[in-house]
Amino acid sequence: SILLASPAPVQIGLALLLAAQIGMLAIYIPLWRRSEDDATVIQAAGSLCAVGAAGLLLAGLEVRSVIGWLSCYLVLTILGERLELSRLTMTRNRFLPTAALCLLGALVIQTVRPQLGWPLLGAVLVVMSVWLIGKDVARVGMRRGGQAAYIGGMLMAGYVWLAIAGVVWIFSGPLGTGTGYDAAVHAVFLGFVMGMILGHAPIILPAVLRIRLDWSNWFWVPAVLLEASLVIRLGIGDGLGLPLAVQIGGTINVIALLSLIAVVVTHAHSRDGAHSAHPHDRRSRA
Repeated sequence: SILLASPAPVQIGLALLLAAQIGMLAIYIPLWRRSEDDATVIQAAGSLCAVGAAGLLLAGLEVRSVIGWLSCYLVLTILGERLELSRLTMTRNRFLPTAALCLLGALVIQTVRPQLGWPLLGAVLVVMSVWLIGKDVARVGMRRGGQAAYIGGMLMAGYVWLAIAGVVWIFSGPLGTGTGYDAAVHAVFLGFVMGMILGHAPIILPAVLRIRLDWSNWFWVPAVLLEASLVIRLGIGDGLGLPLAVQIGGTINVIALLSLIAVVVTHAHSRDGAHSAHPHDRRSRA
């Protein structure tokens, strides 16, 4: 990454990027031997997409030509994580592993025959999104209120944005510039990926950072700002061809991500502090 951002020849950075992605893909071999579950297959398929993207970039293709590979890398990695967190409901059939393989096939076709591959890729994403909306256990949590409703709402919204990106690719086909390209890219990377990050923040950040993160309705602020920014940018800006709305939506998106940092910082506490607190205070917080 440092070399790619430096004046060094871009091929050096891309070669290291490809080596890194191959190394990440190799990690899934012992993981598969240990568990042999569907989540590992899906995540490995996502890692394979990263290898494909890095290889195609090294071969001289532009980012806009491999945006499908980059998108599916993140989509499949996140869906593999969702499968691990929802084993009781989403592991009773083989739909997601099959869909992951279909995505890989669509990406290969898209690289060779873009006019056919992009609509096919979009169709698979739409089908996956519809299935996830109906099967993901987070949908049930929306009726419980509090943190469960927050997580469920963000995940369901993320699946909707993923479906929107798929619809754009179905009807627009190969895109490299313009409003359609902008809409598809931001629907995936902001609507789906960042939406999933916001939705999982209350449960993932405490585990990764080893902190205690108190739940608060303030988490809804960055969530609402993120969704509003996308509606303004994609629905009004790209949909109606209004550059000002695109700029406004982008600005609100930045504010949304900054507000997420602010909310996390103001609600985070050290675990040691939690253990040293008075028992009555701990019960009150619970």
